Amino acid sequence: MTNATMSPRRRGMLAALRHRDFTIVMAGQLVSAVGDGVVPVAVAFALLEQGEGAAAIGGLLVARSIAMLVALLVGGVIADRFPRTKVMISADLVRVVAVLSMLVVLYTNGSAILISICMLVFGLGEAVFRPAFRGLYPHLLSEELFQSANALGSMVTRTAAIAGPALGGMLVAFVSSTAALWFDLFTFAVSIATLAMVRSPVTGNPPAKRPWEDLADGVKAVAQRRWLGLGMLGGLIQVPLSVAPWFVLLPVVAQQNYGSVAPYATSMSVFAMGAIVGALMASRIHTSTPGVPAMIGVAAFSLVMGAMLFDVPVAVLLAAHFLAAVGLEIYGVLWATALQRDVPSELLGRVTALDMMASSLLTPIAYAAVGAWAQAGDPELLLAIGGASCLLTSLPLLIDPSVRKLARVTPSGRRRPASVG
Repeated sequence: MTNATMSPRRRGMLAALRHRDFTIVMAGQLVSAVGDGVVPVAVAFALLEQGEGAAAIGGLLVARSIAMLVALLVGGVIADRFPRTKVMISADLVRVVAVLSMLVVLYTNGSAILISICMLVFGLGEAVFRPAFRGLYPHLLSEELFQSANALGSMVTRTAAIAGPALGGMLVAFVSSTAALWFDLFTFAVSIATLAMVRSPVTGNPPAKRPWEDLADGVKAVAQRRWLGLGMLGGLIQVPLSVAPWFVLLPVVAQQNYGSVAPYATSMSVFAMGAIVGALMASRIHTSTPGVPAMIGVAAFSLVMGAMLFDVPVAVLLAAHFLAAVGLEIYGVLWATALQRDVPSELLGRVTALDMMASSLLTPIAYAAVGAWAQAGDPELLLAIGGASCLLTSLPLLIDPSVRKLARVTPSGRRRPASVG
């Protein structure tokens, strides 16, 4: 059997690479994602070189988070109204302006507040880009290739998440912070060039309604899909109760339980490797009930909470991070694939934005609350609650047949076509 005739199931993750436009876009996004990973490192060290401290760096993170929350829903509406490649190019240009502005501020020794404003603009561009990118796949690929494409996209993201900060650190150490930002501008040029090379027809939906009516249609699409609403509710609960304590408390646990920050750094590296393995595994999962491995994957994050709660050997902590990352990545790939299959393309940008909003809405507040609570002296309770939330927002949902299938179902339990209202 030749590669040309081999089924997507047999070819796994590489199936989507037979399509020129997808391959070009993915190559451009790999380069661009590495550049995105360089930016936080470059800007943080630039501020430190100017004598700023942790408060200024925290301000950057807050500015980017606020921009994402404010603009995500608008980005979803835009992604459904206009050709998504053009939306992505426009969003890249917004971020180019933001990075150029950062360079001007740094070269003129401007204030940290100006840098934060630039980062806010950067976040606005990112918020518009993400829903358009997630909604681009149906324009480039047939439905049976969505899963392999999402697995490959996840691999690209995870690889860039490792390579970007590492490259940023080297550029800052051996050249300068501004050189790292110039490199990011180069990666945006690559992204824009590859998006401009797409030949597949990528059309938009000319606005026939007011923006808030478009957004209401997105909310209606979520309400019509019980599996989607339940999953989004789970994310709204789980992320602040488990992911936020993990981010905030893992360095503290490493220092207190093991006397060093090394287990923290190693855990994050192992987590990244586990995510890559999870993406590979997800590309090979072919079942009529994808919600089962997806929800088991979410529940696996409770292993991290348990390992942090109890004074386990370092090897157990690392194993928990690896398994949790595998599980979350399987969930992420299967969930993204389900969205693309069950939500009509003309609504996908808005629904994607709502999904992202649900999982990030309470995160900034959760970071602050976890830090304050932990400082008051009871981090163990937070970890116990986090572990319980992982289990209670995932496994019980499998009672619902639509969650097991990650699709709307008929009264007889069969999957309902996406075109059916």
